[in-house]
Amino acid sequence: MKKILILASFFLFGCSLFEGDVQTVNEKFINAKRNVESGKYSIAKEELIEIINSNYNPDLWLESKYLLGLCHYYLEEYDDAVNNLIVIINFFEKSNFSSLESEGREKKMFIESIFKLCKSKFKNIPSYQYDQSRTKFVIDDLQYYLENENISTNADIRSEIEMMIENLRTNLALKSISQAKLYLKLEKYEASMLIINDVINQYYDLEVSDKAKVVKVYIYLFQGNFEVAKNYRDKIKLINSDYFEVIDSLIGRNKDSLTLSEKIKFITS
Repeated sequence: MKKILILASFFLFGCSLFEGDVQTVNEKFINAKRNVESGKYSIAKEELIEIINSNYNPDLWLESKYLLGLCHYYLEEYDDAVNNLIVIINFFEKSNFSSLESEGREKKMFIESIFKLCKSKFKNIPSYQYDQSRTKFVIDDLQYYLENENISTNADIRSEIEMMIENLRTNLALKSISQAKLYLKLEKYEASMLIINDVINQYYDLEVSDKAKVVKVYIYLFQGNFEVAKNYRDKIKLINSDYFEVIDSLIGRNKDSLTLSEKIKFITS
């Protein structure tokens, strides 16, 4: 760790000298770290900011930034968490850390920084009902970090990041489905069908594609194309077979139109 921190001093501060009570700063750092470990994140945050701004001990700067990033994360201040953790990640990447054979604290700091940064980006995306303009960028970021050799070989962290990506892709699919339903409400059937087909093609590996297929059945039914809907039902494959029950309840035997209540229930769901 000492070698890494010496490198950090040159990387972050050059060869400048700092004056001040190093012993006092060291004591503050120990106390701040203790507060982080005991979950007193607000108190620790203020202490770490003071240490970082003091310039008394550059050797503590890197780990203080890391701990500050954790404080912001646990306080759900995700933008600030990202801003601090990216400093740690960039430093280790520029230090060629990924090629070092190390199992020490610095490696743990590097991996945890990537993981918490990914989680911060993920948690900062709202539910699908809201704007999703940043979602694709976050997915790209998560996929980038997923390829890091320290992450790709860690089964637990890799699995969690993959799940985040799946959830974000589901967000995008649900956003598109809601847009398709709006077009259906406005009787713009062609536009609605284009969106739904795109969802089915892009997200075929996710269960949300089943919901899109149900919506496609609705589009046929809203147009009165019950025979087309029945033929479509017979050829599709679903990840969750329970959706067949939903489709069958809509098509029914000898049925040639949706009831008003069925249309309202679908539009408002």
